[in-house]
Amino acid sequence: MRKKINDSKKREQDSIISEKEVKRKKKEARKLKRQKRKIKRISYKYVRYLIIIVAVSVIGYFLYKISHIKRYPNVGDHWHAQYEVFICGTRMPSLPY
Repeated sequence: MRKKINDSKKREQDSIISEKEVKRKKKEARKLKRQKRKIKRISYKYVRYLIIIVAVSVIGYFLYKISHIKRYPNVGDHWHAQYEVFICGTRMPSLPY
């Protein structure tokens, strides 16, 4: 009789131990998932910042280039314009320049 009781107690203890192990493994798995999520969040965060920095740099570069374009002739520029003369809708020969 005692043997049966001891065997049943052993089985209960074994099942309790296995339940504890299962809980421990689940807890470890959850912890690993959290760590992976944290790593992903950090990397995505830096990617976002990198994209923002690149976008601002590109926009700034183009604004700088546009602001320094010569829009009209300056002193010292040498240029020629070709004139065309029309009389009564007829084009006359080009003027020498």
